[in-house]
Amino acid sequence: MVTSGIARRRNGIVVGFLLPGVVLIAGCGSVTPVSPTAPSPAAVAAQFPSIVGEWGGGGGLTIHYPDGRVSSYGCDGGASVRTQTGGAFSGSGALLGHSLSTDKQCPNSFAFTATMTADGTITAVQLAQPFDRTPGCIALTTATFSSGRASNDGFSIVMNDLALCRGPALDDREPFTLQSDRSVTLSVDRRRGPVVAALPLILPAGLFESLSASQLSRPSG
Repeated sequence: MVTSGIARRRNGIVVGFLLPGVVLIAGCGSVTPVSPTAPSPAAVAAQFPSIVGEWGGGGGLTIHYPDGRVSSYGCDGGASVRTQTGGAFSGSGALLGHSLSTDKQCPNSFAFTATMTADGTITAVQLAQPFDRTPGCIALTTATFSSGRASNDGFSIVMNDLALCRGPALDDREPFTLQSDRSVTLSVDRRRGPVVAALPLILPAGLFESLSASQLSRPSG
């Protein structure tokens, strides 16, 4: 017989009580409540890659000239991510040359802000200004974001801009007349350490006193 939503079996060992949200199981005279387990706050909160710190790596750029020629250059890369709040982070990056040709094309340092999703997909990067002028090209536009990925082991971003360039020969006598598309990549994967603020100079104990004494004992004139 069912009465008020409670099922009973009078002659059995186990009696089940069905109530909204709670299951009570009685066996051999005991009653144990079993409640639904709520997810912990840590499981609910999104966990973003942690990338604050100093990074080393590489990168490069590819120039697509209007006549169909394409030139690519490798650069030494680095980044300093100074702040991160959830998926938003900011800092500075650098792409530096290491040869006669790359010194003329790698776009040096730049400041940026960026956002990513919890799985490490970078969704936006904004630069504070266009890339610096180099002996090879003059930026006509601020670089726009193309793609990027981040993890606890580093991050990479790809950006595109429009520039007036000299030809691939990089002859300094040649004018900047070739309006070209550039693709710039920064990829860092070597953590150099946390961002370090300027620290006060700490001298060994007694050094200042010994220096002062030597100065006082030095003959004048």
